[in-house]
This record gives sequence, C-alpha cells and structure tokens, in this order.
Amino acid sequence: MGEPTGTVLFGRGSGASGEPTGTVLSGLDNGANKDGSLWPRQLPQRSRCPLAPQKSNNNPYTKNNTMDTNLAKRILDLYQASDRNNTFYFTDFLPPADAAEAEAVIRAETGIPMDVIRHMVTAWGGAEGAERVMLRFGNADLFDYEVDFPIVTIKAEPLNAKFADELTHRDFLGALMNLGIERDVIGDIIVRGGTKGPKRTASTNPTTKEPEGTVSVESAAKEPKRTVPVGPRAYILAKDAIAPYIAENLTRVKHTSVMCTILTEAPVDIAPQFESLRLNVASERIDSLVARICNISRAKAQQMFSQHLISLDGRILENESALLKEGAVISIRGYGKYIFRGTEHETKKGRLMVLVDRYV
Repeated sequence: MGEPTGTVLFGRGSGASGEPTGTVLSGLDNGANKDGSLWPRQLPQRSRCPLAPQKSNNNPYTKNNTMDTNLAKRILDLYQASDRNNTFYFTDFLPPADAAEAEAVIRAETGIPMDVIRHMVTAWGGAEGAERVMLRFGNADLFDYEVDFPIVTIKAEPLNAKFADELTHRDFLGALMNLGIERDVIGDIIVRGGTKGPKRTASTNPTTKEPEGTVSVESAAKEPKRTVPVGPRAYILAKDAIAPYIAENLTRVKHTSVMCTILTEAPVDIAPQFESLRLNVASERIDSLVARICNISRAKAQQMFSQHLISLDGRILENESALLKEGAVISIRGYGKYIFRGTEHETKKGRLMVLVDRYV
C-alpha cells in the first residue's frame, strides 16, 4: 500500500549526512509542467470545495458527523502511517472545527487513550492564535529528530501606501483565490493598518456618562501624528511549496498594486491584537453574549446556533444555553472572534457586566 497522499512527508535521508530529507507527496507534485516547473499552472481540483465542507450522514469516524468523511479517513491514515513508519506527516490547513475534532476521530476509531494521541498530534498555524492550523503527526522524542511545520509568512503591502484602497481580509483572500489557489494551502490572513479614524477601545472610566455596555472612542488628539502614510498590509500564512508562486503572482488586490515578500522571521505585529469590551448581559450563557455582541434579540441569536454559525473553542456549538468559562474563545461567523474574560461585577438591576476581548 502506498504512502498517504496530500501530505508533506519527512523522513531519515539516505545520504551520508543522515539528515532528515523532505518529499512533497501532495497534488503539487502530481501533474507538473512538461518543463519540470510547478508554477504557474492550474491546480488540481479536489472532490469538494474546501470553503463549503460537506456533511455526511454515515461518517463512521465522528460521533456528530460534522467532519467530511474523506478528511476523517485521511487523518486516521496519517496518524497510523506516522506511528508505523516513524515519519512526520502533515495535513493541509484545516478550519478550527476540523482541527478540534481530529483527536476524537482517532480515538473513536482506534481506542487509543487521548493522552497517547496528544503526544503524536501537534497543531500549529504559523502564528500565535491562528485559527486555521496544520496537524503534524509524529513525535520528535520518539523519532529522535525534529521537522518544522512547512509554513511560511508572506507580507503583502501596497506599492504606494498614499493611494492604497482600504483593504480587508476578504479583499486579500479574493485576490488569492483568483490566482487559482486552493483554500487549504492558505492559513490565516492577518491584516494590519489601513484603517481610518481613532481606535475604538473599552470605556474604563467609572464616572463616564455613557450607558453601560457601550464602548468609547479615544480622542483623535491623543493619536500620534504620522508623517509617512501607512497603508494596509497583510501577512499571509501559507504552505512553503506555494509561497514562491504567491510572491510572484499576487500583484494586485482590489484596485491597489501590491508587492509580496517571503519573510524569514515572523514580524512583531503579527501577534494577536485585541479590542477590550465591557458588555452588559443578562447571564453568562453564550446566547446572551452573542445577542449583545451582534446587537440582536435573544431569539435571533439562538437561531444562529442551529445554523452552525457559532463556534466555542474551535468546535461548532448547537447548545445555546452553554455557560461560558473564563478564557473561552467564541467565533461568530460574520461578526469576528472573541475571548470571554469573565464577569467584572453585577449591576443594581441584577445583570452582569462582563469583559470580552475582540480580535482585531
């Protein structure tokens, strides 16, 4: 039986040095151009669109049938192959829900204790707090060698910041998809700069006259004056095999000409940045917080759970009555990602003032 496909395989080299060597076994090598080059060319089509995962009603690998059957089988194959061959294997980038279920898939099929599985499975997205991650199967202590994740950071910035458009995550993602690149070779796209006006932060003045649960805007006078225009820039986390193609061909985003650079070190501003909020809610139930964040009724917030628009700690959540614990990460499709920091105090009317950090 051949090695699993769609992965980056690393093993002990046969050369004199004995150093680990790497071989790409994914579709990137299959069907290369006649001249031997890989790019540019039409990338292979997958059996399903990675932007719209299909659900299977007969998925033997997951209890709740939320992971695509083929992906579940592939994860199990990679885990078993790594254990059998003492070789590192990597998945492509996975969305949070699939990455969170991977260990449960292996546990359900093999019966191996979870603590053993966790020694063999590592997740990393190329930056702290990344949502889309690769899974690495293998253990450096057991294999007696180490292989890093095949992830690089590409910086995309306007050629002329003064005349750059206000570019968003959607703009950069759309430009990448227009290059014919599949979504699963791209991780998170972190956009920095390019926003107008003062930054919105939480009101911390106990004597403020603003209604409870609102946020205030810092005075623009407190913002340092910028003498050089700073345009929007994006840090694109991608598989190393696709990075040169992106750097060469991503030249325009929306109406803005951009240049791309493959970075050798992670920049400082790629780290997560937060906007702190103080919100007035009825309780610590997740539907109460979602309603407040989205500024909708409790009933409409509860509908979002049945529509699979809410994730808690990377897993799609249907239970709208779940109580939040400090540090819980809530993702609301279309509204962003938040960290619940706990309850600050109870108001005179019996409601709760809670603290929440929003990813920006």
